[in-house]
Amino acid sequence: MRKNSNADINPCECERLMKLFENRLKVFNKLLHNYKIILINAYDLLQELKCKKYGGNIRVMDIHKAVPLHRQEKDFKSKGIPLLKATMSNWVCYAAEKWCAPIVQNMKEKLLSEKIIHADETVFQVLHEEGRKATTNSRMWVYCNGKINDRSNIIFDYHPTRKSENAVRFLGEFDGFLVCDSYAAYNALQNAKRCGCLTHVRRYWVNALPKEKSAYETSAAAKGVDFCNRIYHEEKLLTELTAE
Repeated sequence: MRKNSNADINPCECERLMKLFENRLKVFNKLLHNYKIILINAYDLLQELKCKKYGGNIRVMDIHKAVPLHRQEKDFKSKGIPLLKATMSNWVCYAAEKWCAPIVQNMKEKLLSEKIIHADETVFQVLHEEGRKATTNSRMWVYCNGKINDRSNIIFDYHPTRKSENAVRFLGEFDGFLVCDSYAAYNALQNAKRCGCLTHVRRYWVNALPKEKSAYETSAAAKGVDFCNRIYHEEKLLTELTAE
């Protein structure tokens, strides 16, 4: 048997085989790409189905029944279900972005159409936030329409800072009455009519109360607290009535 040499190879046949190989490779890559898309879509669909099935129950347990995710993880494990806290957290985030965000936007539009908005902000810390320490103070801004309404509307708006631009970004051109504390950030709102918050006013009166209750009769602070309490009493009588 003689050995093959380069002289025995037909250049035309070699070129034909190369083209055939390239065509087969293109078909294979296309099939692989399609399979990847199918797998990704299947995974996303599975996650969505899982989220729909379990996500609502997870949030009910977390918020209404005050059962945090790490305790739910232990509860699932005791029932033979290996459901990690990270997975539940991802489901909650997915549900919030896909289904809750449009609802919140609608709530915001409704809130900004009101004549009165209550606003406040409080210290809030976030774990594992990119570029920030876990002990760094952030702010949770809260906006609501108050108690004397047919339907409560409360929106939480998280921001890393307490800058006035956060209030401006949310409230925009709101030109109604804004009930808030004396924080200077709200001064950046051009059209809103600032109103003092009675709860904050009462707090200062309470802090100024004399230690001895026997001195309340002559105390201006005690009179201030009593005045606020009487207003609260009248407000409570109105809570059972309709907005009209």
